[in-house]
Amino acid sequence: MKKKLIIVILTISFAISGHAQDLKGTVFFDDFESYNAGEQLVVQNPTDWTTWTNSPGSDEDPFIIDTLAYSGTQSVIIVDSNDLVKPIDNYTEGRFGISFKMYIPEGFLGYFNTLQLFDGINSLWGMQVFFEEDGNGRCVGQTTIYFNYSYNTWFNNDIIVDLDNDWAKYFFNNLLIHEWTWSQGGSFSGINQLGGSNFYSWDDNGTGIPKYFIDDYQIEELESPCFDPPQNISYSYISPNEILLEWDPPNCPNLLGYNIYIDGVLVAFITGTSYLIELGPGTYEICVTAVYETGESDCAYITIIITGIKENIINQIQIYPNPASDLININSDIKLKSIRLYNFTGQIIESKKKLNCKSYQLITLHFTRGVYLFRIETQEGIINKRIIIK
Repeated sequence: MKKKLIIVILTISFAISGHAQDLKGTVFFDDFESYNAGEQLVVQNPTDWTTWTNSPGSDEDPFIIDTLAYSGTQSVIIVDSNDLVKPIDNYTEGRFGISFKMYIPEGFLGYFNTLQLFDGINSLWGMQVFFEEDGNGRCVGQTTIYFNYSYNTWFNNDIIVDLDNDWAKYFFNNLLIHEWTWSQGGSFSGINQLGGSNFYSWDDNGTGIPKYFIDDYQIEELESPCFDPPQNISYSYISPNEILLEWDPPNCPNLLGYNIYIDGVLVAFITGTSYLIELGPGTYEICVTAVYETGESDCAYITIIITGIKENIINQIQIYPNPASDLININSDIKLKSIRLYNFTGQIIESKKKLNCKSYQLITLHFTRGVYLFRIETQEGIINKRIIIK
């Protein structure tokens, strides 16, 4: 029997990053309930808060109010010349989430930024968000993305800064609005560092009136997500045009399954760790990714080139009877090293290693009826053969 020669070049590309929001710990939280309403915030807590020019009690220092709040009874109002800063300890590694609630009365403006460095006129911005008139919003981080918001309601702002990968995301009301290279959020001369939050009463166009409220400000440290790709990918062939891919699952939580791509086209999503592909002559790039609840890994690649014809070891192995009921015999002209039997959901039903023999008998009385797949490793290579148990 003639057999097409299959040459397989195997490379594995590992996942770089992901952004699952797994909480590692709370760094800071302020719901503004512990302060005296009607008094300025930084005067009451200069340890955690400051103003742009480090001037507690000045016009930059905002007041605590008890007439509007998201939780409890108090929040902080940003209006007039207020310029509030929450300094952060210039983190240069790790992943952090900044979140807070914001409320903008109808007809007014809102604004905040997140800093790479807080240092007065030498400060560096990582991103800015403008809440302009008529419910138009824009997030500026390397590029500008526009969105809409509503007056007279509390909404969520979430900023994720991944310093390990120099990447950031902005979520408005839990919807991803923008993502960008963090160090280039304000300019190309920025730095990969997290240095603070700034709430400024800023009218960008000079035609409106800034006025907004902040509540439940929080900084969290986030776990680095695990998005590893499939591991230890291998292959074997069943017939001249059929390839069986196999791999080990990655050691990451929240794994849903695997995507199979051929030449960049998604052809299947599966939950098992093997996949049968039928291919004609040619060159193919096959990618297998791990799919998680919050993202997808990079590819584990295999390039398959089907180029020629030659005698194959398939012709040297006999499996009988097929179909089988009580037992299966395997006879080979070359020594057998190991045998695995899979059902067609990819589960291993039987596994024998270190055989070092030319014949093997498998009792099948206890097997469920159906189609099975033998993976037979010999001294000259690996083959697969289908059998039916009735």
